[in-house]
Amino acid sequence: MIQRAKPKVERDVSSVQAAASSRREKSLKGFLIAKLYFGIKEYGLAKRYISSYLSVRERDPRAHRFLGQIYEAQDNTEEAVGCYKQRLLESEGEDGRDQLLDVIRTELRARPDDPDLNIRLVAVYRSSNRLRDAVLHCQEAEKTRAVESSLEWCSVS
Repeated sequence: MIQRAKPKVERDVSSVQAAASSRREKSLKGFLIAKLYFGIKEYGLAKRYISSYLSVRERDPRAHRFLGQIYEAQDNTEEAVGCYKQRLLESEGEDGRDQLLDVIRTELRARPDDPDLNIRLVAVYRSSNRLRDAVLHCQEAEKTRAVESSLEWCSVS
């Protein structure tokens, strides 16, 4: 990506936004604007605009990947991994879900007491309509008491 100066990027952003006729259209331009800000290392602004884009096109795998790159540039690895997982779900349908399930299961073997991982696994099972697997995992997680102190878990199980 060509390195630009911040004043030039801000002029370009103003021009793009002025040309948009509605709030939705402005949000759709968010991906382009986020790339411009990312190019000058204004990660907070890039995140704001890609989030605006995702509010309209929430299932766009490219946008989730780009948000992951922003988090990665900010050394926020955990959030980046979450975005990359979301990208897998959006881009590859059932294959992506299977890969995501493998990733979460691997992480759970390393950190079985992590309530967030348990919650994510149940959410993926639910989103792929594997309700029996979701229930079985809930029962197993509660047997091991890995999640008993998590309020979030109580709302899922």
